[in-house]
Amino acid sequence: FGKIEELDATGGRVAGRAIMSLAAEKGIIWTQENRTLGGARALVTRMELPLQYGGSFKEACAGGGGSQGGGGNTVGGTTMDSDSKGKSRRLASSSFVAVEIFVFSADAVIEYGDYDVQVSRGQLKFNVESEGWPFCGLDHRLEVNLDIKVPGDRPPKSVEDREEEAAGEERKGGRKPKGKAVRQSAGGRDVSFDLPEVALVDNSSSASEVLVDSSGGKTTIAFRFPYFESSLLYDPTMGFEAEGDANMESAAPTTTTAAAGTTSGATSAAPTAEPGATVISGSLKMSVEDPAAFCGSADVIMALRKAIARASKQELGSVAVSCAVAARRLQEARRLAGTVDVGYTVTLPPGTPSETSDATLQALTSISTEELTTIVNEELTSSGAGVEAQVTVKGAITKADPDEDSGVTSAAPARAPGALLGILSTALAMAHGRM
Repeated sequence: FGKIEELDATGGRVAGRAIMSLAAEKGIIWTQENRTLGGARALVTRMELPLQYGGSFKEACAGGGGSQGGGGNTVGGTTMDSDSKGKSRRLASSSFVAVEIFVFSADAVIEYGDYDVQVSRGQLKFNVESEGWPFCGLDHRLEVNLDIKVPGDRPPKSVEDREEEAAGEERKGGRKPKGKAVRQSAGGRDVSFDLPEVALVDNSSSASEVLVDSSGGKTTIAFRFPYFESSLLYDPTMGFEAEGDANMESAAPTTTTAAAGTTSGATSAAPTAEPGATVISGSLKMSVEDPAAFCGSADVIMALRKAIARASKQELGSVAVSCAVAARRLQEARRLAGTVDVGYTVTLPPGTPSETSDATLQALTSISTEELTTIVNEELTSSGAGVEAQVTVKGAITKADPDEDSGVTSAAPARAPGALLGILSTALAMAHGRM
């Protein structure tokens, strides 16, 4: 996710009302958890930026006040006059911009104002949220940009306007809002974006605008939302269109560019967890020199998979890992500057004897951080990644059926293709590293 900025009534940029890139902002708060939505479990990663004035985001409105509708209107805690130029806009302590990413373990239907959003197992849904944006005009809008760069700088394969769909036998749930359907080639597979032209503005369905620009060797999707007094929620989805899910690892990773001139790498996909399979999940903290580059490297991700395979005494194909720069409290910023969180799963097929799964769990539980550090660095050297790591903390390790909620939130969900996850998860890793 790139630039977030306020637009005036004519579509012009309002000076002093922009966040140049979420990836470049300090103070982002990260959380990750399992939730139940629409009757299905989902892994949810949230990045929230509390709004604070500074840099390109200034307290005083520089101009472009637009039509205020007379005195007495309140925005961001202050009264707006007919001319807002030069007036200050006080920020509420709860003001923020946030992005949430959901990966679902089963099909779900999510209520979205007057409409329903249909999500399939393994599909990504992401929310854009904001509260308390200090608009300089009641007729102003907020624009949020998503920049997507794929290998070969290919433009979208198709961009289509989609009309509203009524509920029917072919649709679960209620109405589907009108919007745009964007199809983007990504490493031999197609990623589809379902982008509604409706947002929840102050908890009511309101028309929004979706613009797609594929010039300059990248695709930029601009979401334009109307003025909101208190809250904004936008709810698009992403799907993976392919003939089967085989050979996921061979797909070239798709990269989201969150700031000009910067890109991030890949996160491995979890193997398909069939009914009756056993999934062993765990997490590690590692100290590294450059957290963003570490998590953004495909060589590092492969090395981590090989290290977990060695430690668990299982095949490489059964292992998936995720990597993110560790969330930091402000008072711990320096101490945690070089820390990454690594989540992993080892998926054992149905029919695996309990003795085997118990032995795998025991191998991962009993290995020391020193032994893990040695194995990880051997695999990093072998992969040619050119980096080193030190395992500092081993998190809890659990063994569960994939349909059970293990409480572990760091592992990649089943059937989430690597190229699809790369579109948003690497943007999150990028933002972590730029805090």
